[in-house]
Amino acid sequence: MNAHEPARPPQRIVRALEHPVVQIAVPILVTCVAVYVLHKFASQVHWADVKADIAGSSKKSLGFALLWTVVSFFALSFYDVFAVRSVAKGKVPDKIAGLAGASGYAISNLLGFSYLTGTAVRYRVYAAMGLDLARVAGVIATSWVAFWMGLILILGTLMTLHPKGLSTVLPLANSTETIMGVGLLSALIAFFVWLARGARRLSFAGFGFNLPGVRLAGGLTIAALFDITGAAMTLYVLMPADLVQSYPYFFIIYISAIAFGILSHAPGGLGVFEATIIAGLGAAGRSDALAALVLYRLIYTLLPFLVAVVGLAFVWAGSKRHAATQTATWAFRLARPIVPMAAAGVALLAGTLLLVSGNLPADTARLGVLRDMIPLPFIEASHLAGSVAGLLLIVISRGLYRKLYRAWLIAMALMVAGILASLLKGLDWEEATGLLISTSILGAFKSAFYRVDGASVFRLNTTWLVSLAALLGAVTWVGLFAYSNVPYRDALWWDFALRGDASRFLRASLVVAFILATIALNSVLMGRGKSVKTQPIPDAVRQLIAESEDPEAGISLGSGPINPAPLVWQIFCLTMTRDAGIVFLFQGSGKTAG
Repeated sequence: MNAHEPARPPQRIVRALEHPVVQIAVPILVTCVAVYVLHKFASQVHWADVKADIAGSSKKSLGFALLWTVVSFFALSFYDVFAVRSVAKGKVPDKIAGLAGASGYAISNLLGFSYLTGTAVRYRVYAAMGLDLARVAGVIATSWVAFWMGLILILGTLMTLHPKGLSTVLPLANSTETIMGVGLLSALIAFFVWLARGARRLSFAGFGFNLPGVRLAGGLTIAALFDITGAAMTLYVLMPADLVQSYPYFFIIYISAIAFGILSHAPGGLGVFEATIIAGLGAAGRSDALAALVLYRLIYTLLPFLVAVVGLAFVWAGSKRHAATQTATWAFRLARPIVPMAAAGVALLAGTLLLVSGNLPADTARLGVLRDMIPLPFIEASHLAGSVAGLLLIVISRGLYRKLYRAWLIAMALMVAGILASLLKGLDWEEATGLLISTSILGAFKSAFYRVDGASVFRLNTTWLVSLAALLGAVTWVGLFAYSNVPYRDALWWDFALRGDASRFLRASLVVAFILATIALNSVLMGRGKSVKTQPIPDAVRQLIAESEDPEAGISLGSGPINPAPLVWQIFCLTMTRDAGIVFLFQGSGKTAG
């Protein structure tokens, strides 16, 4: 198609969705509506009541929630197992495919925008196992097809049987609902019959991949069925019984909440997911519902991420002790591509912890102890410093995602600052312990951050800016909710007192918003700078990359010429291990890492 031919409908849709205005406006609009809904629905709830409901949760419901989380993530692992068997049979061991899928989803559930994070995790793992870009894309696309097959099966069954409660959210006549359900199930059956008649290939907008056979498609559908059901049941068993009397109705609300959370671009859909659940279930003013949502976040979002990160840390530390055989071990080959994104998640989690802690009231008894040890100005400054460190940790997570060494150094410094701030602002030793563990994990991952980039580590692209703004909006709402019983007055801004938690929250929120606005403005202005003059990649570099055992080394060749720095040419450096040389791209530096 030449430039004068009109764009095809799929291409027009893709272009419209990729337009910067759409990518910015839709997430911001969804987030603003969600924050407003949360504020309205939770205006009659107090933070003390939510904490009491969390503490009073039954061990039985918590146990079932953990069980369903295990079921969901176990099923998630089979997405990739069956998809790899379909697209690249025999190329990747099942255990690596399963772990790549489960860990990828665990990380993307926390970081958000899973189309970037979860996809990137799996791409780097499979590239390290020797799969080319087309096959990796096929694996990811097959996983998405599996999810939709499972969702169609569940929705088609519910609409066909039209159980009690479904008509509340789908106001359709029983006959219409049955016809639509039968239509969905018939379409799914026809799809399976089509697959059974021979090898099939799906193409869209110039991209194509082979579809799985009927047996693998059946396995993928079953995996999706258990995944979706397990995820929904995790929240279902935590919610108050009187709010979820009808599981079909709850399921529709749950799927809608996930969809709006994805649209918001907020990490994990934070705030938007909760607002949709509260609005859909009519849980306004219910502290027990908010407690259930907090527990759901801890069990289904945070716990799998921590398990994945701790497992990676052990694998990484073990590989360092056995460096002579690390390139030959499947564990190291699995861990190496995932570590940077896991580290980004650790930084984001630590930063969010500092921000949320700064927006909540401090323990009165601990403040009383601090009063006799530290002057009030130190407490005020520590509170502000903790919130600023939290924001910068979230910002710097993008640099960790990009494997930048400077980002790792700054993140370690910010972690230390956060630990000190946690102790000095309210003797919050639990928070300080969590940050200390996060610091240890980042320290263990040091060798994963080898890139040197001349650009600022505080520059963010549009996706990260929107995601950070959405997260900051949700975190700010937490503070507004915690101090909803404190009448606003202008004097609060200038109230410096030991128990002036609301005033400290207001000042910290203003400073954090100002710093974020400055970072956003700087990112936009720097992004409009002139492009740097390029030079062709030397043949010697191409030869080194061709001889490297690391498939990631060849990724950089796709960008074409090399950009020279003002004083030092960007070069590819040979990173030596005891067994082989692995080529990596170091931007703006001639340093050899080894």
